[in-house]
Amino acid sequence: PTYTATQGAYVTVHHDKKSPKAVVVMNPCRAEIVSSVSVMKVDELRDTLTGRTIRRSFGAFEVPLPPRSVRLFAVQKASRS
Repeated sequence: PTYTATQGAYVTVHHDKKSPKAVVVMNPCRAEIVSSVSVMKVDELRDTLTGRTIRRSFGAFEVPLPPRSVRLFAVQKASRS
């Protein structure tokens, strides 16, 4: 599957045979950005460092990213659709 991220960010998804387990979002830019990240079959992500939860809204996650940073999220809620 293809996953998309806006504002110059990159996204990768790690999964087992059943469902997505982790989402990594990377900002290679020199500026802070908010990327709209689309990951199918995922409804909720938990930041592994802060514990904060991000919920999907209108089909995507709004992920704030400091300059030249990487954020790792654990999939909290995966949907079947």
